Amino acid sequence: MNQYEQDVSIDLHRLDKACLDQPALYLKYSEEYTKKRAEYDFKKERLDVLRAETDRRVRDEAIKDGVKLTEAMVQASIMVDPAFQATQEELIKLNEEVNLINNTKVALEHRKEMIGNLVRLWIAGYFSDIKLPEKDDLMQKARTDALQNQPRLRRKPL
Repeated sequence: MNQYEQDVSIDLHRLDKACLDQPALYLKYSEEYTKKRAEYDFKKERLDVLRAETDRRVRDEAIKDGVKLTEAMVQASIMVDPAFQATQEELIKLNEEVNLINNTKVALEHRKEMIGNLVRLWIAGYFSDIKLPEKDDLMQKARTDALQNQPRLRRKPL
């Protein structure tokens, strides 16, 4: 179980701890999301700058060499540039991290509601006894068998 799964899990025997930990966990992931999102935005901006620099370099080299370029040729040159590819891969990984943290925040919101539901069930006595319905077939059969196998009491004659 990874850290995200541990943080969103609920121990039914420690609902008090779950209630107390919830705000701190949500704050932790909110701050982490904000930092990762800023890092993602910065990297995305860096990728745009790198795209523009590569575009300018490709066009300047073409003018210098006397080669006529199409827009598709420029875009293809940008896409195969090693620095552009590396930055794009980093951006994709950062996007995955941002999404994972955001999904954990959403799971923590669901956890909050579930803790509330579990506390209400606990207050109502849901976890106190096992209660089987009267019409349960196995239970009914057990009752019938017990009654049939019970020794009968007979009255003594007077």
